[in-house]
Amino acid sequence: MRLQDNKCLDCERLVGPKGGKGRCQVCNQRLRRAAAKANPKPCTRPRCKRVITVPGYDVCDMHRARFRRTGDYGPAEQLIATDGEGSVNKNGYRVLMFGTWPNRVDIYEQRLVMEQQLGRPLEDWEHVHHKNGVRDDNRPENLELWAQWRRQPFGQRVEDLVEFVAGYYQEELEKRGWRRPDGQESPPVRT
Repeated sequence: MRLQDNKCLDCERLVGPKGGKGRCQVCNQRLRRAAAKANPKPCTRPRCKRVITVPGYDVCDMHRARFRRTGDYGPAEQLIATDGEGSVNKNGYRVLMFGTWPNRVDIYEQRLVMEQQLGRPLEDWEHVHHKNGVRDDNRPENLELWAQWRRQPFGQRVEDLVEFVAGYYQEELEKRGWRRPDGQESPPVRT
């Protein structure tokens, strides 16, 4: 009997000329994976707390995939935020991600904060502006609601827009059933 014709000790498959310890390739891989699960080794990257799951590598799955994609192991932390934690997109806005594919929803954090502050969902034409210009500073006192109507120039505060319409289109508002409370110069209230 030739060396190539040896049978595997576990499954009776033929063992190739380089059959490791009398087992076929499938059985050898199964034994190596079982040994790795029984004695997990930590990732060799500094400050990484994950364990090595693939035999033959000295880094965890996250670092192995990152090196394969970019050619660099990168930091020990995850670059992609977990569900609901959020991350900063390429434009500098914080984005919260909910759900998984195909039902994943990305929500800008400033819109979520403004919706909670107003107690209602925002309309498509309502936009949230950062007063101090810092795009990831989503404190309620730093946010204000802006509106964009049809072909109006972008970036009008809602209160300024209401004041403008009340001041310049008084007759139009009266035709549509709007009136001012107490006859003052304040924005109109619908009856």
